[in-house]
Amino acid sequence: MKYIEVAPGPRSFQQSHLASCSSSEARCLIERQHALEYGVLPLRVFDDGFGRRTVSFVFDDGKSQVEIIEKLKYLTSAEVEVEGYKEKSLYKSVILAYLQDQYSARNNLLEEVLYLSWALDASDFHFMPAAEEIDFKLRVNGEMVSSYYFAPNLNFGVDSYQEMLRRLKNLASLDLTEHNLPQEGACSFECDLFKVRLRLSIIPGKFGPYLSVRLIGVGEFSSSESLEFSRLGFNFSQSSCVRREIEKNNGVILFTGPTGSGKSTALQACLKHLSGEQQRIVSVEDPVERELEGVTQIEVDLGRMRSYCDYLPVILRQDPDIIGIGEIRDRDSARFVFEAGSTGHLVLSGMHAESVVSAMMRLLDFGLTTNRLLSSINLVVNQRLVLANCQHCLDEELGADQMRKFFRLSEHDKTYVSRGCKSCSWSGHGGRVPVYDLVEGAKLHAIIQGISNGSPPRVLSRPIGIYESLRKLIVTGTIAPKEALKSVGLD
Repeated sequence: MKYIEVAPGPRSFQQSHLASCSSSEARCLIERQHALEYGVLPLRVFDDGFGRRTVSFVFDDGKSQVEIIEKLKYLTSAEVEVEGYKEKSLYKSVILAYLQDQYSARNNLLEEVLYLSWALDASDFHFMPAAEEIDFKLRVNGEMVSSYYFAPNLNFGVDSYQEMLRRLKNLASLDLTEHNLPQEGACSFECDLFKVRLRLSIIPGKFGPYLSVRLIGVGEFSSSESLEFSRLGFNFSQSSCVRREIEKNNGVILFTGPTGSGKSTALQACLKHLSGEQQRIVSVEDPVERELEGVTQIEVDLGRMRSYCDYLPVILRQDPDIIGIGEIRDRDSARFVFEAGSTGHLVLSGMHAESVVSAMMRLLDFGLTTNRLLSSINLVVNQRLVLANCQHCLDEELGADQMRKFFRLSEHDKTYVSRGCKSCSWSGHGGRVPVYDLVEGAKLHAIIQGISNGSPPRVLSRPIGIYESLRKLIVTGTIAPKEALKSVGLD
């Protein structure tokens, strides 16, 4: 197929290049539901000057070409040219192409939002009511982008937004009459193309409720394949370390990092990896994000229980070998994790923290004693997700001397950046890659004791594992130096 050149757009504009090859004239000849049903994307309409039209399509190569052509001829009343396409992204391109048309906004707003999120591999979407409009943004590859680039005609009126909000509340079993207090919940959405788990957060605002939704099952680190331990991106030594620690029968393993760094994915991948063994695994989550086969998953209901700790005796009566705690958020959840870890169980949990040092400081602030930490914690995994270069438009660049010194690059080490091309829709991005820093044993104990004494050793405070991983990714052209610096807060 001959692709049509697309002019460079905003750096955050991630629209599929295939979608940009479709014309509205061709889309008018076949409805979106038929395009998705038959696995086709209309491209162009050609007129031979004698009143005969020919419409070109790409179609799912797994379908019968003869049957597809006959159906398309009937629907378009025109001659048809088709070319096979093997990538699964064809259906996402269909969604993105049709969202450029005004009539697509007539469909159910929630479905349109979820279709768009799925097509862009978004991890979250946000509705923010203002005085004159409702702003709708998505988080793609860790960056916030406006929906206007992808669906300029998708209308978010107050009535349609309120109706979507009521539907989401109903699906998540939330109180439809509550408008003055924050609400959180989870629900599922399923269609022919995908199934997604939604985690909702609703807070009241001056101009209406603000809605944030985390999409579980969408994005490069949300698919079922991403929960395979071998796909987490550990190097050999890191993988060996994590495997060794999760095979112990007691203690605490913490997964830390900033928001959106893949902590939950890593934690759940470890639980999934362990679920194949002859062990009883119980997980407490708020809410349950992914269904894990072989794991008893309990959804926190603090309306019935006073705190996380109220769940501890209930869980222990389930006779677990391994306990998963979704996240340490406060004193109660911290006490829960470490009491469970000191009763002969292996406990895996997550925590928002920029570094291992800040994680230990937060735990001590939550009231845990130094002795409790030293006796219970086995391993801390600190992680990041870093924007990767598009490998189709790599270009060598001269890194600044300060940057080269920071990552200990030699004069022979080259650095690269992606300039943007049609393969990455001129964004220069090629997804994200994880980097890790693992701290255990004597080093972890030295950090805890240093914090208790008021001065953690500076050399131990640096995330050496993350720096080493970033250096390797820079010299191989996987990531740009700017993104590496940004990931450690030095941009």
